[in-house]
Amino acid sequence: MQGVVPLTLDAKGRFVIPVNFRDELVAASESKPLVLSWNPNGSLTLYPDQDWQPLYEKLSRIDDFDPWRGPVKNVMLASKQEIAPKDVGDRILIASGLREMAGLEKEIFVAGFGRVLQIWNKEQWKRQCMLATQAFQKKPETVNFWEGL
Repeated sequence: MQGVVPLTLDAKGRFVIPVNFRDELVAASESKPLVLSWNPNGSLTLYPDQDWQPLYEKLSRIDDFDPWRGPVKNVMLASKQEIAPKDVGDRILIASGLREMAGLEKEIFVAGFGRVLQIWNKEQWKRQCMLATQAFQKKPETVNFWEGL
């Protein structure tokens, strides 16, 4: 899954996963629930279970008293919302707490990265794009992915 799609949340906080992402997500889920969780980058991320489980294992080993990683662990694990694969073809309801955490309102962007989707507040996505442009302008040597192609 690759690409970015602007979408709209309905009044209840639901959206329809774009068709070009839907089939891949259902296949990747292997009939297990998908996991939606807060991402420290400010988005929400929708994972197939097989991608969530290794992350869950790593998070679970973090010491709750680690002042930097403990809070991230706690928020990511506490914000977990399961979505049944059968629901992927319908509107997906994002829990109100998760919507609030990510600042999701009516206009959102859904970005596909391999087998995961990130769901962004429109302004946060614009900011992410601006940060990428600034990084390339200020330190092109660190983000030159084309070297050697």
